[in-house]
Amino acid sequence: MKVHKVGFMSAAVVLTVGFFMSCRNGTENRNAYGAECDGLELLESVSDVHFAFVPMGVYMSALNYDDGILSVSISNQSGKTISYGGEYYLQKLSGDEWIDLRLPEGYVFTEGVKRLGDLDESTESYDISVFGKLGPGKYRLKKTGIDATFTLVEKR
Repeated sequence: MKVHKVGFMSAAVVLTVGFFMSCRNGTENRNAYGAECDGLELLESVSDVHFAFVPMGVYMSALNYDDGILSVSISNQSGKTISYGGEYYLQKLSGDEWIDLRLPEGYVFTEGVKRLGDLDESTESYDISVFGKLGPGKYRLKKTGIDATFTLVEKR
């Protein structure tokens, strides 16, 4: 996996070329959360940091996608400890517009606040199958102040 980090005056971009694994439960055709396997894989990931909410030096990038479960890396190189919650949202690119995908009515995030020290990195997994059946395309996972943009394609 090759990682490129490019800094700008008020933005940072991380490009990660991802990889994939087969459905977690093999012959059952279900992922670790019980959702049906979808036949998609991660092609690429780009992380955008929005400094209005997150200090400079905090990056999130998609590492792996396996049948509805997206694994991301959150890296803190900000010089201080950061906190982030369990909430996440998903958007899909349609033409040149990002469309919010809806969570099921009544869906509640149950994960509490996490802390990440300076120079630490955390790998988190998010069940994005809760947003419905996903197809090939460009998506963006959003957390407060930080995004990871990634592309899903049909498995080869």
